[in-house]
Amino acid sequence: MTTETKATEKIQTRLIYLKKAHRELDEKIILEERKRSDDDLHKLKLKKLHMKEEIAVLENELPYATLDEWWKKEEIFEQ
Repeated sequence: MTTETKATEKIQTRLIYLKKAHRELDEKIILEERKRSDDDLHKLKLKKLHMKEEIAVLENELPYATLDEWWKKEEIFEQ
């Protein structure tokens, strides 16, 4: 396995984790909106925004050829 392949897999693994955590934050934000806890809601939304920014940066680092393979891995992870 090449260094580039290892780096790509590391990025892919981090993306899977971040996307799952991002979805979980959506659920927490919905709950906080129902409770009307403005301070907690603001913190969750800020955390979600930072996570989304990191996802975008990592996605841009992936070589185009590996994106199809990555999507397959993510779909398996979500099941």
